[in-house]
Amino acid sequence: SVQALPSFSSCVGNMEHALVTVSEAWPAEFYELFTIVSNPTVTPTENNWAFVIRDVTGMVRMAEAWVRGFKIQEVRSVVLSPFNPANAIAGEAAQNQIVLAMSLTSRLPPSPTQDNMGATIVIRAPEGFTFPKYCREFHESSTNASLLSLP
Repeated sequence: SVQALPSFSSCVGNMEHALVTVSEAWPAEFYELFTIVSNPTVTPTENNWAFVIRDVTGMVRMAEAWVRGFKIQEVRSVVLSPFNPANAIAGEAAQNQIVLAMSLTSRLPPSPTQDNMGATIVIRAPEGFTFPKYCREFHESSTNASLLSLP
């Protein structure tokens, strides 16, 4: 079971470091610590967190330097569903409506005037697939009631 943390005597944040000083002994138990951190705009290349526990003299007693971080601003749960997976007849393309469903971890701004950046979704198909010059049959709303429509 999760144990309450011992009393804090101080907690000081300095950029990417937080120094938490505990004023009593820590029994060997499982602990959870809740805090707030500001996220970067994108996932850092080096995305590991480190935890170091020192005694009152500053000597390292325990450490874990390779705690995998979480991803920032990404597309998750992508599903591509075709309506017509038939192959093309020689000289004639088999038209295929597709549904692309996804979950975003960050909002996309609606225009360049907001957040100083706009949003563009780029869909790149594998070799052999082609999109029409002008998007026909493009719909912002889904036929699936459990999915949100595009704004």
